[in-house]
Amino acid sequence: MIHMQRILIVDYGMANLRSVQKAFEKVGAAAEITGDPNRLGEADKLILPGVGAFRDAIARLRDSGLDAPIRAHVRAGKPFFGICLGLQLLFSKSYEDGEYEGLDLFPGDVVRFRHVPGLKVVMPSTPADAKGLLKSSVRDNNTVIFIESEVLYGTRGEVPEGEYLTPLGVAEVKRPGRDVTVIAHSKMVHVALDAGRALEKEGIEIEVVDPRTLRPLDTETILNSVRKTNRVVIVEEGWPFCGVGAQIVDTIQLHAFDFLDSPILRVTGVDVPMPYAKNLEHLCLPDTARVMDAVHQVLYRK
Repeated sequence: MIHMQRILIVDYGMANLRSVQKAFEKVGAAAEITGDPNRLGEADKLILPGVGAFRDAIARLRDSGLDAPIRAHVRAGKPFFGICLGLQLLFSKSYEDGEYEGLDLFPGDVVRFRHVPGLKVVMPSTPADAKGLLKSSVRDNNTVIFIESEVLYGTRGEVPEGEYLTPLGVAEVKRPGRDVTVIAHSKMVHVALDAGRALEKEGIEIEVVDPRTLRPLDTETILNSVRKTNRVVIVEEGWPFCGVGAQIVDTIQLHAFDFLDSPILRVTGVDVPMPYAKNLEHLCLPDTARVMDAVHQVLYRK
């Protein structure tokens, strides 16, 4: 499908556009770079790359005068998407969890995107998911926000060769277990897995579920796990108030309340403005110890 689409890469003053263009050429798709607002209506899909801080990218987009024709493009029912090749992008947006630099970038941006009807929000946690979900996102005929953690860029893992697609809206059980369901996305999947290895030494088997796509949310995979374990812990880097985890809690209590043997607990970022000092940053973010403590609480072992 992507081979037949007319793709325009929007030039609004950001760098490395040629790298994005080469990526499409590798998969046999022709993409043209343009900064002409009058040409955006010609495209089947718009690519909006950017580098630097998220808010800086938005400011550049507005200053370029391209934001209005891009909105018109979306209102016409045509998708836009951002693709990342080692860059920090506007709508394939990297967020620097653990490297927030104070007020420059917030985990709350994830919630902001997820609020918008019609958007698909994707957050991979492994190299294989990054490849499969990115390919599926670019091919999707809807508007997709692909959000990746820069801290995970150094993560190693098996990546299937050749054409490999991971369907959007499908969660994955990263670790099977019988005692507690732990739901986490992006970098927090690895925190949950670390907690799982530590808890295994205590005879506790947690099941780690990675939604991978926050919208649409694969509620069936989550509910099936809850019905099996009867206990839930949700781990997210974002702040607790109106967070992603709050929506998941609502979904579980609505559809699987009778299966719960304990209240659902959330392990989130501390509800304070993100500090600039790195040592204080780490104190604000969920870690293995806090996840283990929550698991002990839902098992009434503390």
